[in-house]
Amino acid sequence: MDFTSGTKAMSSGSALAASHEFCNLKYISGERGEGGVVVKGYEKAIEKSPNQYFIDMQYMMLKKLFNLHQYDACLEILNNLRAVTGKREEIEKMEKYEKVVRGYSLWDKFNHEEARKILADINRDFIDNGNNKRFLNEIFGAAKEGMKEEAIIPDLINNIGRRIKESKYDDAVARAYRCVEMMAQYRLRKKYGLDASNIDTMKLKSELNMDWKIVEKYERMRGRNGRIQLALKKDLELLQDLGDGMGVLLDDKAFMDLLEKRNSSILAHGIKPVTKEMAEKFYNKVVEIGEKFFDDMGHKYRLSEIREMARFPEL
Repeated sequence: MDFTSGTKAMSSGSALAASHEFCNLKYISGERGEGGVVVKGYEKAIEKSPNQYFIDMQYMMLKKLFNLHQYDACLEILNNLRAVTGKREEIEKMEKYEKVVRGYSLWDKFNHEEARKILADINRDFIDNGNNKRFLNEIFGAAKEGMKEEAIIPDLINNIGRRIKESKYDDAVARAYRCVEMMAQYRLRKKYGLDASNIDTMKLKSELNMDWKIVEKYERMRGRNGRIQLALKKDLELLQDLGDGMGVLLDDKAFMDLLEKRNSSILAHGIKPVTKEMAEKFYNKVVEIGEKFFDDMGHKYRLSEIREMARFPEL
């Protein structure tokens, strides 16, 4: 595209159109005579490829999308970039970005082990993710079998925050519900040796000294598969019957109101979409519950410290 002649508006428009189509831009320079026209015989053609401009703009977009956790879109951008450049330094740069994007995409989908393998090779000069490596190795990697929740719970809370940032409010609330349920079920298992997916009523009576009338209440919950399987409210009810502090959530009006609204949402049992306000309230309540939960567990780190280790970096 030769954009030398024409008005400024015409030249600008043609150059922009050519850049969009990845044409080479050509400008005729040289010694000029009357009217600013290049003197015949002194023309000098200057060619410029718009590829680098396009590449730079794509990297800017990739960084914005990465910071919004749109990892599939980032991979699509990288595929587009490969189609317009074969420069070795650019290819190497793309490979680094792809590794970072794939690592955090896997992590965002809770595939921590594969994410750990990929992100282990990331140079801190490229992206400062030292805290993340520490989380994946020290907290998640060191969690013993049966104790993975101590790493998953703070990571899941961060995941809720990312979904809100993406305006995926129904997804955020679904995760918030599961997070509190996980805390309650982990508490039942770790402190009382009870499996929420198969409650042992004999253990309630003989080892935990629960009144038989209360035990019978849980016996009536036995399903056709012969198991007593509890969801969140019943988990909390059992904790309350055991005299556990987490059972007080059943008396928390704000929390119970959030549960009621969650039950009316599309991803639960209703047809109402979740609002941003409701998602943020649920998120804040989960953080509050989680902080007390971790303090009561006597974990080596406070919840806020683990969440900071697991916080995704920005490009």
